[in-house]
This record gives sequence, structure tokens and C-alpha cells, in this order.
Amino acid sequence: EDFKGKPLPLSAAILAGGLTGFCYWLSCYPMDVIKNRIQAAPDSRVPLYRNWRHAAQHIRRTDGWRGFAVGFVPCVLRAFPANAAAFLGFELAMRLLPE
Repeated sequence: EDFKGKPLPLSAAILAGGLTGFCYWLSCYPMDVIKNRIQAAPDSRVPLYRNWRHAAQHIRRTDGWRGFAVGFVPCVLRAFPANAAAFLGFELAMRLLPE
């Protein structure tokens, strides 16, 4: 359907926002796991991880490939409604603002 000149249906904005949040986390979640492991490592004179590659190798060795997906489901369950609400808020604001 062509929406040229017509406002986007709110249901489409909600779906687009939710799917955007899902796709975002799907694309970068493993890197976020590595970042979180590095940040959560105890402070000491000798760091637990030398760099991000060392942290990734440690995760794979200790937890396998599944280690890169720990916590993905709760993250996506939170991301879908959060991003859907953001897109909905944007669409509503654009409708309420004068042209």
C-alpha cells in the first residue's frame, strides 16, 4: 500500500520500532557481551583480559559459542517494546507538531 502524503498507521510504527530494536541487538549482541565481560572484570594490577579479542577467546573457551548469547532473550524482550514506544512517540509528536 502506498502511504505517500498520508501518515503512517500507528500499528506500522509500533511494528517497525519493535523490529528495529530486535535487529539492532541481533547484529551487535555478541560484541556487547564481550564489552560487559571486560567492564565486569575485577580491578587488579594485571587485567583479566588483555584486549577484546582475548576476552572473546576466553568466552568461547569457557562457555562455548552459546556464551555470546547469554541474556539475549531478556534483552530482546525489553528492546521490542522500548523501541516500539520510541517510534510511536516520534510518530505522535510529528502529527502534533505544526508543519
